[in-house]
Amino acid sequence: MEYMMNTLRDENATAEARQWAAEKAAPFFHAKPAPEPRYVTLDLPKTNTAEGVRDALARIVEATATGELAPADAQSLVAIVEVQRRAIETVDFKQRLEAIEEQVAKDRPSGTRR
Repeated sequence: MEYMMNTLRDENATAEARQWAAEKAAPFFHAKPAPEPRYVTLDLPKTNTAEGVRDALARIVEATATGELAPADAQSLVAIVEVQRRAIETVDFKQRLEAIEEQVAKDRPSGTRR
């Protein structure tokens, strides 16, 4: 770092050498700080049912449309609600599949196999 600073200050150094030193030193003096985490507060309905997920998404869209919520923040919230929706869907599919398998097992004549 000291070498780069000396090169920058050296009036006899070539323009290319000074440019190189400036490029290499710049990140140490103008480092881009990590963004501060943002916390968003928005009243949402419970999302433990498909209807609740639907209502939460509608609330997020409404808050975004009215300017209460920034689009980037809305996108983050939608991603979280979408994970919940997929979890609900997975449980629903599992229950439906188990019911079908149970029905098939009941309908199968005893002693037969697939």
